[in-house]
Amino acid sequence: MAENTLLDIVGAFLADKMTAPEFERQYMHEWQRCRDEKLLSAESLIARGAYNQIFTALDCYCSDPQLRGPKDIDEHQLREEVVVLFAVIKRERHGR
Repeated sequence: MAENTLLDIVGAFLADKMTAPEFERQYMHEWQRCRDEKLLSAESLIARGAYNQIFTALDCYCSDPQLRGPKDIDEHQLREEVVVLFAVIKRERHGR
């Protein structure tokens, strides 16, 4: 199930089992696959929005401080956003 794969990727990142750049590559790849194959259609609108917001946060993430622009976020900011969005997804999946 693709949704579980996305959750597994997020869980691994939050458990420090993968680096932020690894998380970026794996999540973005899997999210695009889920989008293209419409695998998130069974998720609630709120959960789908949270998955999309994680993708957007990753799009804003820049690992290199020398390349980071004013609208980019660092790993700490990325982690903070993902923690909140992961909680939203878990709450939606387990019925508030």
